[in-house]
Amino acid sequence: IKKKIEKIAKTGSTVLIYGRTGTGKEVVAQAIHNLSDRYEKPFISLNCGAIPLTLLESTLFGTTKGSFTGAEDTAGLFEQADGGTLFL
Repeated sequence: IKKKIEKIAKTGSTVLIYGRTGTGKEVVAQAIHNLSDRYEKPFISLNCGAIPLTLLESTLFGTTKGSFTGAEDTAGLFEQADGGTLFL
């Protein structure tokens, strides 16, 4: 797996990492990020299962002041991870 991580890290491709809970998917994603050209950019990880469905959209895409009661201008995770890695 280490050799595959090194090979994958050299590409700009989107990567699908799958496996059972506790198998180290996030560790693999972090290793790919750290060995890539994006290592100086942010690595952001989100457990989508822990986010209520009603908050998922604003978490990923951000909010604009006035879009709902109490809303402020907030960057979403896609914007925060720009140029880096977003692990969902």
